[in-house]
Amino acid sequence: MKKVDFLLQLDLLVGLLASLTALFFRNYLTDFWIGFFEGIALTLLIFWLIAKVILLLRKYDKAHRNST
Repeated sequence: MKKVDFLLQLDLLVGLLASLTALFFRNYLTDFWIGFFEGIALTLLIFWLIAKVILLLRKYDKAHRNST
C-alpha cells in the first residue's frame, strides 16, 4: 500500500507542476503548450481522484468483510 500512496503523491505532484507551469509561464508559452500542460494536469487530477475513490472503497469493503 505504501507504493500505491507514493505513486498517487507523485501523480499529484506532477499534475501540480504541470498546472503551475501553464499558469506562471502563460506569457511565454504558445496556446498549444498552455493547453498541453493544462491537459496533463487535468488528466492526472482525474486519475488521482479515481484512484483515491477506489482505495477508499477497498478499505471500507475490507473493513466490512472483517466485521461480519
